[in-house]
Amino acid sequence: MWASIEHTAQRVIDDAFDEALRRDPDLRRRWVVLVDGQLDQRRRIERAAAKRGVSITIVLDIVHVLEYLWRAAHAFHPGAHAAAEQWVECRLRALRTSGDLDAYGAFLLAKEYERTHPSRYADAAVPIPLAPGRPHLRLVK
Repeated sequence: MWASIEHTAQRVIDDAFDEALRRDPDLRRRWVVLVDGQLDQRRRIERAAAKRGVSITIVLDIVHVLEYLWRAAHAFHPGAHAAAEQWVECRLRALRTSGDLDAYGAFLLAKEYERTHPSRYADAAVPIPLAPGRPHLRLVK
């Protein structure tokens, strides 16, 4: 996590990429960048990656997205909680059907498996983060 009140957003992002490049100079690892959905932030990140010749995977932070959706819903439907809730649900369903949330869930499970690799356990039995046969996401109707 990188932040600053003294430097520009682009400098903070460039510093983060420089540090990542210092840690992975041969580009052997998968570079993942968590974003909050702000378009300008994404452009700055893509610019920094291109400048360094780095391939990145961008992951959208759903918590930030929900915050933005609720703020917008209350602006469009002030005082009408039911209408605001319906508006958020509609936008969240659109995001869900795009497949982005499934990719995000699969990424998180892969990282959890990597974190709990069999070599970390004496009996090589890795705990399963979700019960087998249980859906990762529940579709809200």
